[in-house]
Amino acid sequence: MIANKPLKISTMKRTYSILLLLMIIGICNQAKAETYLLDLDKSISIAKLKSLQMLSLKQDLKISEYNLRSATSRFKTHVDMDLVSPNYTETVRQFEDSTGITFYSIRQSMYSGNLTINQPLPTDGNIYVTSG
Repeated sequence: MIANKPLKISTMKRTYSILLLLMIIGICNQAKAETYLLDLDKSISIAKLKSLQMLSLKQDLKISEYNLRSATSRFKTHVDMDLVSPNYTETVRQFEDSTGITFYSIRQSMYSGNLTINQPLPTDGNIYVTSG
């Protein structure tokens, strides 16, 4: 039994050393894939594409552009037009006086339209023109 114990310890050491060697080889192969030969221009272009700070700044620029579009679109002229389709009615009424009863027809045609032009101002006011 005493002779077997050193043999187990040496096989365990050998197994651990082989695993450690394989891990080191794997790390070296992975590190070898990430090795670049760079000059200054390539370094700057990679930094512009992959830097977290640059990516954050690009997103901030996009947000600012959308906020600018939103702010300037508030100052666009708004035109509203309301139309009421023609409405025609015809009725018959009677009129009674001392000479007798007379009947006459009442014809009525109605249509309308409203136009409102509204221009927002930078001072939170409005200029508008309404016609009907």
